[in-house]
Amino acid sequence: MLYFAVTSNSFRKSSLDELNKISRFKILDEFLTSIVIESEERDFIRKLREANPVFIYNMVPLNDGREKIAEENYLETLYKKATDAIPETGKIKLECVDLNCKTSYSAKEIEIYMGEKLESEGRTIDLKKPDYLAYIIMVNNHCYSGFLEYEKMWKPFVEPERHYHQNSKYPISRSELKLIQAFDEFAPGNGKIAIDLGAAPGGWTNFLIRSGYKVVAVDNGLLDYPKFEEKGIRFKVVPSGPANPEDLEQNELIHIKANARELQGLGADFKADLIVNDMNMAPEDSVSVLLPFSINLCEGAKMVMTIKCINRKAEFHLHKAEKALVGRFKIISVRCLPSNRQELTLYAIYLGNTGQTTA
Repeated sequence: MLYFAVTSNSFRKSSLDELNKISRFKILDEFLTSIVIESEERDFIRKLREANPVFIYNMVPLNDGREKIAEENYLETLYKKATDAIPETGKIKLECVDLNCKTSYSAKEIEIYMGEKLESEGRTIDLKKPDYLAYIIMVNNHCYSGFLEYEKMWKPFVEPERHYHQNSKYPISRSELKLIQAFDEFAPGNGKIAIDLGAAPGGWTNFLIRSGYKVVAVDNGLLDYPKFEEKGIRFKVVPSGPANPEDLEQNELIHIKANARELQGLGADFKADLIVNDMNMAPEDSVSVLLPFSINLCEGAKMVMTIKCINRKAEFHLHKAEKALVGRFKIISVRCLPSNRQELTLYAIYLGNTGQTTA
């Protein structure tokens, strides 16, 4: 069996270790954050998902066959692979992944070409509610194909970077994509009030407000106030804490313009059901800054934070963060998401004073 896996380039060894725990395999092609492997394990994807991997973000099966892309008439080669991948009946969505082949056409243009040709042959293309996702993957001048029932896919796409860039709207910073992906991955549910530590320039705050939260952002740096004004977001800047709950009745955003290290929470009368933390510091230091703000969390509140791994020793840094959170938060999942560089994203639930989770 052939499989296409979306992995972490920064933590390649850890990615391969996760795969090796499931089955022995051979690498056929690889490029940065993706690899094509061959294995005798026919249930690789189910076993990998059950293992709750940290570094393997997605995996899809491929049809047997690894075809060289000719320099001329390569569109016909790709189209032949596409038709090999598509079931005889059902509504189809087609995704082309061009990793490093640098053909004359973009992946989007190839998708349009193939979709129109398939429709002319009587096939039904449906981009919103397909029965199947068919995919063509080009890497190192080789072409692979495959398909899955849309509802059974681990992720509803094969190439995450392109998917998120196409679907992100009006981001303030690239880091906003990290929180978008974290919400997709962990599904923390709907909340009302969020605390954003290390908020500048405001990308995570922007996404939280668009998601329906009122936000208390803590950072001694500036947020992108003009963009918030353009979006019609009402905000108030406060030189230091505590936060006044009444301010959130009239504003979507309160910016506490202070260093989070120097604060011991936001005041006794303030409660939030989500806290997020993307501060650029060692994991144990980041947790030590976050913990005093737990007095402002409801029991069962959600937490999303990034774990910076500057030296790429991911397991070491993850252990440091987990040890610092013991007894205060229950860790639900840790993943290396597509927009993470040399970092992981951790999702946890606040245990409250009792040390017992309500989730």
